[in-house]
Amino acid sequence: MSFFSNSSAIDVSANDGDDNESNNDPSPSLASPAPPASSAPTFTTIHAPPPLKSLTRIEARIPGVGGGKNIRSHGGKTGGNKRHRRLLRDNILGITKPAIRRLARRGGVKRISGGVYECQRKWVKKYLEKIVGTAITLTEHARRKTVTLQDVLYALKSHNKTMFY
Repeated sequence: MSFFSNSSAIDVSANDGDDNESNNDPSPSLASPAPPASSAPTFTTIHAPPPLKSLTRIEARIPGVGGGKNIRSHGGKTGGNKRHRRLLRDNILGITKPAIRRLARRGGVKRISGGVYECQRKWVKKYLEKIVGTAITLTEHARRKTVTLQDVLYALKSHNKTMFY
């Protein structure tokens, strides 16, 4: 049935209840296609590599190769003791209440509320993480393992806290 008299108009035909007629719906079918008839699983065998021959200390050393820093050393210039590392706990508690009071007195504060101390510790931790993170980035960029005074001064300068030394 045509709603328009124009021949280029859209024809909308009503379904008379025949389910056998194919629907010209442009939407895709939701039914998934059937799997192929011969879909037998295939297995591949993975073999373990042969065991390595144990090398003596002399055979393991290749002349002219390596020469970098030894990570297994236990002192000296090659990296220090690697067996015992201290676990860093919440060191922000090292900024004590009297230390915060002294800083506040220097700033001209007469009386301090009890919640200020924890708030100050959070601010100090956040500030130091920012400055030390930048200093470590500068150290790694220079391919060093020691943070120098210049790294810290450049980190302060990059955060607009210029300090002259």
